[in-house]
Amino acid sequence: MNIVRKTIAKLVYPDGLRCILCGGELDGEYPDGYCRACSPKRVAHCCEICGTTLSDPYRNYCDRCLYGYDKLYFDGARAPFPYADEHVKNIVWQIKYGGKNYLAGYMAVPMAEVVRAAGWQPDIITYVPLHKKRFKERGYNQAELLARSLGEIIAVPVTGTLEKLTYSRTTATRMGRQDREEMLRGSFALTGADIKNKTVLLTDDVLTSRATANECAKMLRLGKAKRVYIITYATSRGDKVL
Repeated sequence: MNIVRKTIAKLVYPDGLRCILCGGELDGEYPDGYCRACSPKRVAHCCEICGTTLSDPYRNYCDRCLYGYDKLYFDGARAPFPYADEHVKNIVWQIKYGGKNYLAGYMAVPMAEVVRAAGWQPDIITYVPLHKKRFKERGYNQAELLARSLGEIIAVPVTGTLEKLTYSRTTATRMGRQDREEMLRGSFALTGADIKNKTVLLTDDVLTSRATANECAKMLRLGKAKRVYIITYATSRGDKVL
């Protein structure tokens, strides 16, 4: 794994880059942007379906997936970091609201490691879209930036497959699960990109209630995608870390 990380670091980052938190020099062992002292703890063990972190290492599924409480349209979800970590929250805020879009290159490195560890072999990578009005406000879509950086690392093409139809001043991450599901229902549409019989990897910054990811996956299934996987930088589902 160290050889892989060093190779990725050489490909993605020039020499002399510094920790995105403390400014300390990076040595190539930590191409995700954190130095040894600042590096957040990884998600230790999670549900094989929805990515919820699990405290019991002998369990493979959370209760909601084990007993089928939710209808999920994706085949698996993963994230390298828990959103509960303050360092992780800071990085997500910086790329999302602080204008630091260059952070996507760092963030995609541990995401790529998780994708490979899961054994997923996507045909294409896509991303959760922003409504055109919010895109104009922000100037970019952080999920798309993550997708494109990830695509460069794992050599998979990136395609915009979805569009956001509705706009709300309140972001879904600030709402409860049921409210999110209600607000997001019917809010995405397919762009017409060819995804028939393809394995699609969907990117976003944080997995919270799964409502956004699931609604997007639902549309991808309607487009005849063979499999849909979700990869995010962080997850707020559960709190067990290494």
